[in-house]
Amino acid sequence: MKQYPSISKQIIELDHLIGFDKLDGSNIRAEWDKKSKRFMRFGSRKLLLAPEHPSLGKSIELIRETYEDALTKRFLDLKYEKVTAFFEFFGDQSFAGYHEKDDPTQQVVLIDMIIYKKGLIHPDTFVQEFQQVGIPKVLYRGKVDHELIRSIRERTLSGMSFEGVIFKGRTGKKNHLPVMFKVKSKEWLAKLKDFCKGDEQLFQKMA
Repeated sequence: MKQYPSISKQIIELDHLIGFDKLDGSNIRAEWDKKSKRFMRFGSRKLLLAPEHPSLGKSIELIRETYEDALTKRFLDLKYEKVTAFFEFFGDQSFAGYHEKDDPTQQVVLIDMIIYKKGLIHPDTFVQEFQQVGIPKVLYRGKVDHELIRSIRERTLSGMSFEGVIFKGRTGKKNHLPVMFKVKSKEWLAKLKDFCKGDEQLFQKMA
């Protein structure tokens, strides 16, 4: 099953970028194929998942209940053969990939997908085709400048939640992956610093 690429912290200047609200949770992947017309395998960023997983298992049930029927219809309409869909699993008590087992607010949101023989979906196509199904809020379109970065870091950008913003775009070069980078709020990073209890290596890895 395909893995989601890591997202850079390096700001990249392109004329057309889409800024999505960055949800604070765990990346969950789910593999769908045309033959079965359902999601058949699930995983975290690196491991395969079963419903019995103590902290992430609930994501499987949520994906099936919230997205499976609607995405199956869209995938069939778009004539996709196989898709690895990526979701963010989170709740009010989630932070930096850690979750409270009995958090009743836990949910999943579709954040991206890899399409068989096509690769990562174009960000514009993702918004156009799947916004009605349920994706993170689109907070910005255009070129990233210093004022926008400041507004994210200070959490004054309208509509953003706690963690930050993920920007996605295309270079225009054939066969190149979409450009992706993240900008996080100072408040979230300060909370992470406390969470890491002085472990600078862990902080840099999770930031």
